[in-house]
Amino acid sequence: MPQYSNQSTPLGYTRITNVTPSDTLAAPPGTKAIMCEVTGNITVMMPGAVTPFLMTAVPAYAVIPISPSKVMATGTTATNIVAMG
Repeated sequence: MPQYSNQSTPLGYTRITNVTPSDTLAAPPGTKAIMCEVTGNITVMMPGAVTPFLMTAVPAYAVIPISPSKVMATGTTATNIVAMG
């Protein structure tokens, strides 16, 4: 079993920000992971990528440890998406 220090956020997340998917706006700065509260697809653009990546059937409350540059509106059906950093 992992041992944690006396931190209230053992994975190192110190903030959670609601994300409105957008094909033009950047993801919140310092995003280390994303999570959706309602199962669906999430399309992200990763830093340096030229094409978006579609994650299908992302389960609700699954923490995805990625740092996307954008959470795209096109192709995203999951709702209540948050960025954690």
